[in-house]
Amino acid sequence: MKRSSLFFGMVVLAFLAFTTSCKKDEPNIGDGGGIPVSDGFYMAMSGADPDASAVLKAETVAADNFGSQARDGFFAGYMYLKAGNYNVVNVVEGKIIETYGGSIETITQTDASQCGYDDIDVASVALDGAAFAVSTDGLYKVMFDKDRSEVVLHKIEKVGLIGDATVMGWGGDVDLPLMGNITADSAVWEGTEIQMKQGQFKIRFNCRWVIDRLIDSGAGLDPTNGYMAFTNFGGSPDNLIHGNDAGNMEIDANSQAQYTVTVKWTPADGFTMTMTRTGDYVPPAFNPDDHPWGVRGTAGIDWSTGIKLFYKSEGSAHTWVGMIQLSENAAAGDGSGEFKITDGNTWLGVNEVTDNTNGLLEGTDNLIVKTGNGGFYYIVVTTADEGTTYTADIYKGQWSIIGNVVTGTNWDSDLVMTENGSDFTVTN
Repeated sequence: MKRSSLFFGMVVLAFLAFTTSCKKDEPNIGDGGGIPVSDGFYMAMSGADPDASAVLKAETVAADNFGSQARDGFFAGYMYLKAGNYNVVNVVEGKIIETYGGSIETITQTDASQCGYDDIDVASVALDGAAFAVSTDGLYKVMFDKDRSEVVLHKIEKVGLIGDATVMGWGGDVDLPLMGNITADSAVWEGTEIQMKQGQFKIRFNCRWVIDRLIDSGAGLDPTNGYMAFTNFGGSPDNLIHGNDAGNMEIDANSQAQYTVTVKWTPADGFTMTMTRTGDYVPPAFNPDDHPWGVRGTAGIDWSTGIKLFYKSEGSAHTWVGMIQLSENAAAGDGSGEFKITDGNTWLGVNEVTDNTNGLLEGTDNLIVKTGNGGFYYIVVTTADEGTTYTADIYKGQWSIIGNVVTGTNWDSDLVMTENGSDFTVTN
């Protein structure tokens, strides 16, 4: 009898030791009387306990040189929300210890999306603030930033592929149509007969890379200047990775093909992607209208649309030309006066452009107009093999008069004009 009691006691102790060791490896979801979710921040509808599907997790934001960086007090997630009033709550050991709320407004960020999804909802929140309203049911990217005391919501409607592995290049999205409806249980976007060539690509939402919440758009990506939250995934189709935390997805030479591409969201798995090969890759016929060559950058233009070059056909060659006014680099390292030549897919910089300006430009990647050398530049882009390869040349711009009606000129001799800021003049 004593041996049985001793054996039973040892079994009880072993069981207690086993259950204690297991709990060390499990997330803290409170005691039996608490809210059954892990510690952390959640979106919670008024009058209801937070649910695991509405968790907000620490997430990186954009950094310089297409990188990512951690941001203290920044939490985000993709979640389905029913229309109603919400707070952000902080749960610890099964109990809500903090509640954030406040007033909400819709902000339109002009040209933030290439397909019109420019609106975001921004709630200015404070500890113990009132619940704010989410006006419509839907799948949202939700961001909570403690430093800026705000909650930002962006409703996800569209999913697309973008990159030089697609027929649209980096200049636009290959749309994946929505299959059915977006519900609290799932959403599926799927495209068929999608041609994918050797190159790189990402998926992104609503034709936009980021949600821009910088305080000063010209002051860089230091955390003191706010943040840019990602709305895209890279990595690989079987392992989607948020934003710039990993490289782009890739199609190698052996994987060029026609695909059915499916992107799915569920509360349990988040976003997943599958690519099913359905046929051989068929390169599109060359069309110069699909290659709107131009100049983009900070040299008195912009990175989004820039200035277009003029197209002309020269026998079997295709050529784009333009006289473009470029501003100088104001101060070393400030990012001004920089540019590239691009059709939105192929980007030509220092290593791809022949500089015929006799030292007026510099740079290691982007071309940079040296301080004191702003003005007009003549740019020529040519392909003789229907877009397989391109050549690009840049010259210091010069206007002149030629003809037989001005004294000192004829059809074989130019009367050179003098550049004066934005004007070219000649006295004769």
